[in-house]
Amino acid sequence: MREGARVYRASGMKLGSAHLAHLGAALVTAQHADEALAVLTEARAWSPGGEERAYRAEFARIEGEALLGRATPDEKGAGACFEEAIALARAQGARVFELWAVTSLARLWRRQGRTASACDRLARTIEWFTEGLDLADLHAARSLLGG
Repeated sequence: MREGARVYRASGMKLGSAHLAHLGAALVTAQHADEALAVLTEARAWSPGGEERAYRAEFARIEGEALLGRATPDEKGAGACFEEAIALARAQGARVFELWAVTSLARLWRRQGRTASACDRLARTIEWFTEGLDLADLHAARSLLGG
């Protein structure tokens, strides 16, 4: 993904929000938190007036995950990012982005020993879904409730 982004940028093109979100998430998964944060900075600078808003919630969630993935995790900052992502997704009616952000927040709260709060918030979010109940994202959220 890094090489593809490099080649694309070298051609004079800018990566769109979806590409930057996927790249940032991949970097977090690969444990390159600081590089992911740099990608998110690029993503936000790409659309300073907010013209491209669809991924703002996801950028905030990924930033929270990156903050948790740093050598010294920033749980307070991550929690604020997850709450921002939830608010942005809710304002947009982006239920899947909200599910992802609530799932990230619930993982953080469980890590902090706030299991009951995590399960309550996550269960309320899962209840919204009446279709696509076999989606991997819902399975992941449900497994977090059970364990």
